[in-house]
Amino acid sequence: MKKKLLAAAVAAAIAMPGTSFAAATIFGHAHVSLDYLDDSDNSGLSVASNTSRIGVKGSEDLGNGLAAIYHMEWGVALDSNGDSDLGARNRFGGFKHDSLGTVVLGRHDTPVKVIGRKVDLFWSTQLGQNRSITNIKDGGKGFDARANNVIGYISPHFGPVHVFAAYMTSLDDGGIETDRDDDAYSIAAILDQKIGDGKLFAAVGFESHDLGTDDDESALRLTGKYNTGGALTVAGFVQLGADLGGVAGADRKLYGGGVAYKMGSNTLKGAIYLADELDTVADSGALHYSVGIDHALSKNTVVYGLFTALDTDDGADLTLGGSGSGSSVSIPGGETGYAVSFGTRIKF
Repeated sequence: MKKKLLAAAVAAAIAMPGTSFAAATIFGHAHVSLDYLDDSDNSGLSVASNTSRIGVKGSEDLGNGLAAIYHMEWGVALDSNGDSDLGARNRFGGFKHDSLGTVVLGRHDTPVKVIGRKVDLFWSTQLGQNRSITNIKDGGKGFDARANNVIGYISPHFGPVHVFAAYMTSLDDGGIETDRDDDAYSIAAILDQKIGDGKLFAAVGFESHDLGTDDDESALRLTGKYNTGGALTVAGFVQLGADLGGVAGADRKLYGGGVAYKMGSNTLKGAIYLADELDTVADSGALHYSVGIDHALSKNTVVYGLFTALDTDDGADLTLGGSGSGSSVSIPGGETGYAVSFGTRIKF
């Protein structure tokens, strides 16, 4: 019965008289690929489960514009059979009001991460994803986190604009925090606007982490994407990181973007991202570039092929892949690593 539902039937069977249950939607995707990776010294094939996932979400109308909401999601390792097959993804509960906005508590992508993923033309799970560059941690936590201990607020829309803000009581665990040495906050203002036949997404976000040092690490992130309403999509990304790893003066700038062009069932796409030097480490920049093609077999099933490469300066030590894509390879300083990937994503 399509995505909707069977939870209501189960709930009805076990419900005590007078108990009300919200209907649920089951969702997810199976995303598998065959990857060939080369780090300039070693190479080989890998079968990857690229954040394949399953989840359940729903809401219950409480009246007067108020609803209770929930979302529970697990990563599923399709390429293994160990005890760690299920991984923690976004999981939260809360309340949504038509005019006051939404409040959630639990585990959630930070607002700064959300606006970065929005402009990634490689799904943020394929090997060509932008997080090979945007998630450089430089001794800190990085700014593409799925955080624990989140208190989140999503405002109602003011015209085409809304705000997503989150405070993390602790970056690492769920214990009681007394000194607040590892809390964090993240906030983004997001615009979704139709322009003629096209659609513009633009966002600015700021995130800060207290690492228990004299200086909090932070990043200002600006992202944008425009679809002409036809075949062409262009995307851009800028990030200004400051005091990374809690080290004064450890700043790094990141730039990038991409272009996608749709021709019938095929979408050609390419992206390039540049990491400037970390100001405290000489010759520590990197260049990441990707090209690929997606072929839609249906609305929910896509097959694809791609090539991606990461070129590091002598003082850099980075990873191509990971952070969502199942395969990864570490690239030594002064070397170029690359990968070729063929895969499919089946959404439900």
